[in-house]
Amino acid sequence: MQDVAKEARVSVATVSHVINNTRFVSDETRKAVLDAIQSLSYSQDLNAKNFKTGKKHTIGFIFPDLVNSFFSNIVEATTRVLDESGYMLIIGNSKENAENEKHLLNYYSSGLVDGIIDVSTLSSGKEIKASLSSDIPLIIVDRKVKDDEDLNYIITTSYDSIYRATRALIRKNPKGKIAYIASSDHLLATIERQDAFEDAARDEGLGKAQYFIFNADSTVMAPEGNAYKDVSMLIENGVTSILASTNFLTQESLRSIYDHGLSPVRDIDIIGFFNKPYIYPDPDMVWIDMPGKELGELAGRTILELLNNQKSELVHETIPSRLINSDAMKEFMPFAR
Repeated sequence: MQDVAKEARVSVATVSHVINNTRFVSDETRKAVLDAIQSLSYSQDLNAKNFKTGKKHTIGFIFPDLVNSFFSNIVEATTRVLDESGYMLIIGNSKENAENEKHLLNYYSSGLVDGIIDVSTLSSGKEIKASLSSDIPLIIVDRKVKDDEDLNYIITTSYDSIYRATRALIRKNPKGKIAYIASSDHLLATIERQDAFEDAARDEGLGKAQYFIFNADSTVMAPEGNAYKDVSMLIENGVTSILASTNFLTQESLRSIYDHGLSPVRDIDIIGFFNKPYIYPDPDMVWIDMPGKELGELAGRTILELLNNQKSELVHETIPSRLINSDAMKEFMPFAR
């Protein structure tokens, strides 16, 4: 920095203000400093800066599935927010594996990052806290866990969307057979979604012979083609309506419907979760949109506020999913429960 200051004919303090954007510097002076930096091929000593400030300017993000566009949308939105504040994001993929997540939590909290954002695969807040090696700002995102009262969380809920969607499918074809394709995991979100389906079926007076609840593996480690085969079996057994409970299961359901020479909505009614860049739904199809962008932006802003001690209370936020294109089934779509 002394060499840069000498080259630009300014003080070392001015060079610091230009690099760290900590005080107003005139455009002319800023240009002189930046030109000197380029001329001397200067780069910051991040270790020295981190030692001086006590901050790494890095956030650790743990997410469970690299190929799921919903999680990619969260990461992208979080990155945009952190970039504006000069923070980097380190991404770790737990692959829906509890031990992987525990390792990442321990690794991140051992001094690598300033804060952690976690889409958790663990079953409880106690497990999460037990995996941390230091007291570090942490936010649970998207998925609710047990014993989370003393953790920060920003989660989603799909109960209302699934409840309304199920009742709409039943009302459109009251004598048909409806299948709910559930994800075969232990997550509280999975339980909530299935509860919504069963509550709606009960409230519509549907007999158990008229609906199927089928568990399919929708994780990143699922054997290829298993979910597709499950949906194909249901179609071949006369199912007339499908409600798919994840992005992946919606994609596999649509693929199976098309491969059977059938058309979504016109031949088999289907409502499912959908986030780009998965197969685009039929124009007449209703789908459930998860608020990945909103989650990511809020997670980014919140972790920065926690780092700057701008939050005096725990953060507990819940963002609902949305039914998209519901006008296509407006006459069958009841109000929220």
